[in-house]
Amino acid sequence: MGHRLTDFIDPRKLNITLADVARAVKKPEEKLYHPQKGEWKWAYMFLIVVEGEGGHFGSYRALNIWLEAVIQLLTSCNDWQALAKLIEATEWDLQHYAYTDRNKTQLQEVLQQQKARLEELKSKAIGMMKAWVWAQLWERLIKACQDKESLRVADILFKLQRSQYAEYAEALAWVQRVGRQHWACVLA
Repeated sequence: MGHRLTDFIDPRKLNITLADVARAVKKPEEKLYHPQKGEWKWAYMFLIVVEGEGGHFGSYRALNIWLEAVIQLLTSCNDWQALAKLIEATEWDLQHYAYTDRNKTQLQEVLQQQKARLEELKSKAIGMMKAWVWAQLWERLIKACQDKESLRVADILFKLQRSQYAEYAEALAWVQRVGRQHWACVLA
């Protein structure tokens, strides 16, 4: 196991409300309060005082704020490699920590959506890599053209191929910039 969710989310920094804790520990909110002295949040659990009962330790994973933080982290990640790590960490977390049935079900649904999105992100990344390899080959071809006629032929071929990489505007623009610069050198 490479990462845990607590490597990405520090539960001590979450804005935990008494209402959220009350739902998690199944006690009335008006009977709950945070300890007067010392820390009440630790890396893997929190302490809450229940009037007439004393202190109770609770897991962050039972809190809605934790669930929201995990979902936000997963859904906002747009790098496929980072998303793969987050999915792995979330799956590990679900296997090794106690989640409420509701939170577990909701996280599993989000994980399925994110796995599908991961495949889309991977596909786009592969397409981008192919576009840049294509662009680098065009750079070599353009620089091999030493006269106007060969540059015109290269330009015609480029126009025929560029539709294959239309969604990769940066790669197309780069090839066109290289072409303009080399054209200026050939004309000089």
